Amino acid sequence: MKVSPNIAQGRRRIVPPIGLARPEIRELEHGEYQRYKLRNVPEDESSPTYELSVPYFGTGTPEEWLKFRKNLEKVVVGQNVTTGPGRYTVARRLLEGDALASFDQGARLHGAESIPNFKRCLDDVTKHVFPKRALQTQKRYMRRFLRKPPTMKIREYVARVIEINDLLAKFPPAIPGQSATKLPDDEILDLLEFGLPNTWQRNMVLQDFDPLASDTAAFVAFCERMEQVEATETTEKSNGQQKAASRSKSSKETAPKGNKKRRRNVANDSENNDQETPVCMLHGPGHSTDQCKVLKDQAKKLKANWSASKKKKAPQSQELNAIVSSAVEAALQGRIPRKRKAKEGEDMQMIDDFECLSLSESEATLGSDLEEEADSAPSGPKK
Repeated sequence: MKVSPNIAQGRRRIVPPIGLARPEIRELEHGEYQRYKLRNVPEDESSPTYELSVPYFGTGTPEEWLKFRKNLEKVVVGQNVTTGPGRYTVARRLLEGDALASFDQGARLHGAESIPNFKRCLDDVTKHVFPKRALQTQKRYMRRFLRKPPTMKIREYVARVIEINDLLAKFPPAIPGQSATKLPDDEILDLLEFGLPNTWQRNMVLQDFDPLASDTAAFVAFCERMEQVEATETTEKSNGQQKAASRSKSSKETAPKGNKKRRRNVANDSENNDQETPVCMLHGPGHSTDQCKVLKDQAKKLKANWSASKKKKAPQSQELNAIVSSAVEAALQGRIPRKRKAKEGEDMQMIDDFECLSLSESEATLGSDLEEEADSAPSGPKK
């Protein structure tokens, strides 16, 4: 389902013919305007004069047309143009494009170039420039959607709303044959109140201030006091944030206070900010495995036990090595006796222990080879 661009968040979006923001004033280039010298008192030729630059109008916004029409009236009055044909001439000199075509069409429709018909021709151009139902749309916008922007001062906001309300009388009438009307003063005060921020409206209730029971000047004075208080709070808040930022910056630049161990830890932390957190295999994060005291103690105990067991097994291994080395040396010299009588019981016990030992496969093979070599070797001379 397609959504209409004029509907947002369940409410119809209204674009007024004249918005709350004032149009920007741009500098006119040469050839875009007509300069007139006007008298303050049109009937007096010796009256002081002033200059007025009137830009040409072809197409534009409704507010630009209303401003052009106001300047046109100043020209015809300041130059004391009192006849209908003279006013037609001035209007045709300043109009161009679509506006001029609409004006000439109205002139042909209304007939003679009289002052009343001149006003009717200007009204036809007004209908051409303004959108349909412009008066109803503008009033609906002011009653439902008019809100004070945060960046706009209250005095500027009130003056702009009153200016737009005065321009309503120059809109095309909603009913043909009737003149357009503007909003009454009490309704203007009501929509001005509900266009304020919610905090300001709550302060009005707390201080028992009723805008409808006062006038525009009292309303503006009350809102200016709230505006001043709000500006003071904003300034104090920004100053507090700046002081906090300066304190944090100075604390970072200053060396940390405390004992040497704390300064060393802070320095190590600052150097290792980009490194990973050390993790112990036993206890987890907090310290590394190399720094764990529990694991170091266990390692010392295991080392002591291993050293003690090694000392106990050392004599047996030395005796075994001596027996094996003597047997190998005797075999190489061909002096291995088949049977040996032990002179002492200690030697017999040692030989029995040696025979009971289980040699590995390589050592057994080496022993059999040595026996075969001894058998094949010639026996020595008999005594």
